[in-house]
Amino acid sequence: KESALCVEVKDTGIGINQEELPRIFEKYYRTTLGQNADSSGWGLGLALTKRLVELHGGRIDVESTLGKGSVFTAWFKYGQSDEVGVVATEGIKEQSANLPQETREDSLSILFVEDNKEMADFLSDHFSDKYNVYTASNGVEALAVLEKYAIQFVVSDVMMPRMDGITLCKRLKSDILTSHIPVILLTAKDAPADVVAGYDCGAEAYVTKPFELQVLELQIRNILQLRKALQQDITTSKSTNHESLSSGDKDFLSRLNEVMDRNIANSELSVGDILKEMAVSRTLLHVKMKALVGMPITDYMRMYRLDYACGLLREGKSISDAAYMSGFASPNYFSRAFKMRYGMTAREYKEEQKSR
Repeated sequence: KESALCVEVKDTGIGINQEELPRIFEKYYRTTLGQNADSSGWGLGLALTKRLVELHGGRIDVESTLGKGSVFTAWFKYGQSDEVGVVATEGIKEQSANLPQETREDSLSILFVEDNKEMADFLSDHFSDKYNVYTASNGVEALAVLEKYAIQFVVSDVMMPRMDGITLCKRLKSDILTSHIPVILLTAKDAPADVVAGYDCGAEAYVTKPFELQVLELQIRNILQLRKALQQDITTSKSTNHESLSSGDKDFLSRLNEVMDRNIANSELSVGDILKEMAVSRTLLHVKMKALVGMPITDYMRMYRLDYACGLLREGKSISDAAYMSGFASPNYFSRAFKMRYGMTAREYKEEQKSR
């Protein structure tokens, strides 16, 4: 015979209308009486509680009488479900430490900045299946997380103690170390002036509370897709005049391209030379190349030289001259690199250009 553990929580509060009982475990749902009694909640506490109970293999029910209070009853089976409970509990401990339970190198790392613990736990629980999720309760804590971990996306509340979301966003967008990180602001303030302030600080999106998680998911996905398209356009056109780029990122790419242009025929140009000419650290160069063009600096240098060589070939230069003038020490290496990038030999490329 299976045994079960029963946990009851009773209160002597205002109670819940019977017709509202089926909905109280829904996210963002708040009873009519509850809203009148307290206007500061978000309707996430019971939704999160139900989720945690289910992670332990249990179920939760409620009974309520107006004017007398409510009784919440959670049932947990003994046996195999205990293992589920252990795993769930360990996960909760990790989340309370603001760190993902297990960092996956192939997953994007996202930071949720939210002073409402219910909301922070809810977001962390929902998005941890897809991303490495970090949390912070205000902008000051967020900056500490960003200094220590490689965060690729920030979703932040606006109204927070110590440092609000607008200030945090301005700090991120004005610092070359973090200016490339997309920011979504979450707020209950939806007046035109508030929306303008959100976008004016450099945020990529402004989402008003309460919101559906699917809407936030789509915002994150769309911004990431736009970033990939931007990376492709930057590597293809070499243009740095994109409105979605921060002024710091535009300056970074412009300076990098200027270094490449000045040294295009120099086959001895090294990564160390680029670091010296741009006056940046190796870490910063690595972070920026991954975020802005989606490739290491050595790949970008080779691509830049090959694209320049294509222009020389179109002008009628010989394959050998194009190779040396674009900084390749060996025509043979140039030919191999050319075919790898364009899917045809340099000679085939010249013939194709003649036929146009």
